[in-house]
Amino acid sequence: IYRSVYGYEEAVTSDNYLFTPNGTAEPAWAAVRMEVVEGQLLSEIRQYFYRQANDSDHTYAIYSRLAHGPQDSAGELLCHRIEQEYRVGPLELNHEVVLRTSTSLNTGLVLYSDNNGYQM
Repeated sequence: IYRSVYGYEEAVTSDNYLFTPNGTAEPAWAAVRMEVVEGQLLSEIRQYFYRQANDSDHTYAIYSRLAHGPQDSAGELLCHRIEQEYRVGPLELNHEVVLRTSTSLNTGLVLYSDNNGYQM
């Protein structure tokens, strides 16, 4: 959870595009549910994050899609692709969402994205 300014709980405030951590990351959820849907061309991992363990509606969702094809004559994948989609909200008053991602993939520390982290 990122708190934008002091007094954030008292009134609407805005410091758009001023994102500096004020401590270690805190999980913004109490429970997570996951679904895995496997297909021939694509597998999708759906993660749903809930503010409270007994909530019926998720607050955040991450959809990760892994492409399975096409393959060359030796059976190696020609297309190595992972796509992620994020759905967030509704957010609490004066809260922003920051996503930290780590992976064991050999990416050469390269991530292709636009400046808001949503699109390539």
